[in-house]
Amino acid sequence: MGRKTDPVLAVNGPFLLSPTQQSTCQRIRANQRSNEAERMRERLAFHLGRFLLNSDEEVNMELAKLLARCLAEALKTYPTLDNNKREWLRVGVEYFVLDEDANPDLDPISGLADDANVISGVLEHCGFHDLAKQISDYLA
Repeated sequence: MGRKTDPVLAVNGPFLLSPTQQSTCQRIRANQRSNEAERMRERLAFHLGRFLLNSDEEVNMELAKLLARCLAEALKTYPTLDNNKREWLRVGVEYFVLDEDANPDLDPISGLADDANVISGVLEHCGFHDLAKQISDYLA
């Protein structure tokens, strides 16, 4: 049973219903190091490049670019965020760059859908409502 302040229970973090998403986010949080915003932006760019190299797969590049762009935009304010929001923004980036999260990213049907849901929830929690709305509008 999680603590009352467990972020995946939406007390001080985004509300995630999927047990697989919750488990993956908890694993990311447990293994996090103090990362700089620039390192995270580089990881986003590298991950998008990997999608481009695997262009024979049916990856939704438009959604991948939108997720990376929204995360990169949020990272611009990284130094001004409180520790909780910084940590959750790192979780969003790490979740996006994981190939094997709740759904494998290269799955042509639902590969990035879980990433979009997690990232939208993280951005909403961190106060980036306009960025989260871009993702939810795209998914609608």
